Amino acid sequence: MPFHPETSAILGSCFRRSTFRALLGILGLLIMPAVLRARADTDEKALSRVQVQVTWDQKIPMRDGIHLSATLYRDPRQAKPLPVILTMTPYIADHAAKQGLYFAQRGYVFVAVDLRGRGNSEGSFLPGQVEAKDGFDTVEWIAKQPWCDGQVATWGGSWLGFFQWSLAKEFPPHLKAMAPSAAVHPGVDYPTCFDG
Repeated sequence: MPFHPETSAILGSCFRRSTFRALLGILGLLIMPAVLRARADTDEKALSRVQVQVTWDQKIPMRDGIHLSATLYRDPRQAKPLPVILTMTPYIADHAAKQGLYFAQRGYVFVAVDLRGRGNSEGSFLPGQVEAKDGFDTVEWIAKQPWCDGQVATWGGSWLGFFQWSLAKEFPPHLKAMAPSAAVHPGVDYPTCFDG
């Protein structure tokens, strides 16, 4: 039995509408990545215009009287305390400038600290011997600053990752997260020497 002319017109209209919707969906899938990329580029440009205040050679006291040198990256327009991302490095804190700008432009305070005896920090560099206690003192000093909301996270790879695992065994109360990667292992990734 043939369709009634009105039924054929309705079915044809429905088919055209569903085809049109499918074509719009496909077109959207093709165009959307470009739109998202353009938006991300715009967002990235806007973020790059966020001014960052850099404080060089901020001295952080350790329990034995030694002072470590830190570089702080902050958005000066932020009036409220923020979470802090900390990295402690033997490679000189300046190497983390790109990350400092990145995190400061995205709502964090970033603190890069020269390990004891490195960069502008006082004392002697004793690999694997003082990172834990110095890290504890640094985390707790940061948590007391007016620009910190009491939450400190650590970040970094290689020795910066080793520092984080060393710090973890000290259980600083304000350490809320760690992001170590490619952490070195004493005696495997670098030689150790024991007297006796």
